[in-house]
Amino acid sequence: MWLHVIRYYAAILILLGVPAGLLMWLVIHPFAKTLRQLSLGWAYLIVAVPLILLAGTMLWLRDMILATDYGTNYLLIALSLVPFVLATAIYVRYRKYLTLQIQAGVPELRGSRTGVLITQGIYSRIRHPRYVESILWILGYALFTNYLALYLVFLLTLPVIHTVVLFEEKELKERFGRDYEEYCRRVPRYIPQIT
Repeated sequence: MWLHVIRYYAAILILLGVPAGLLMWLVIHPFAKTLRQLSLGWAYLIVAVPLILLAGTMLWLRDMILATDYGTNYLLIALSLVPFVLATAIYVRYRKYLTLQIQAGVPELRGSRTGVLITQGIYSRIRHPRYVESILWILGYALFTNYLALYLVFLLTLPVIHTVVLFEEKELKERFGRDYEEYCRRVPRYIPQIT
């Protein structure tokens, strides 16, 4: 019984967090130039409104969204450890390179032409470890919770994250020019180089 409760609340957290997080980047990246006209506080307030509305809607409809529960499956719970471990390993390798401001999108909203293009550590083998990590976490939670809705969230996350990555790469090319283009030629987007 307790595992069912843990699965249910984990599913709710993913339903609240993942779509809102993806929406945040889908608002920030394509509308960054417009949002830069505002103060950082106003920009985040404008970004926060649709996120709060989406999360509130998901919370309100949670029982309908989570209606298809495939039940506790110990094999899937065991399999969920693989993406969880991989995601944790990726996180440990990139976290020292990213400040909280970078993770929150401040450079995009401030239009900063300064900064350093991060190409060392895990970034020397994969361009977007944060997004790969996110995909692995979502897959792990989908397997762990075993709700149809979370499998759908995982599948829908893949094209949305790719879209976000394309927006981000466009912004990075504008900020770092040829250095970023050369970096893109050397380092793969999602699947790390094994050296």
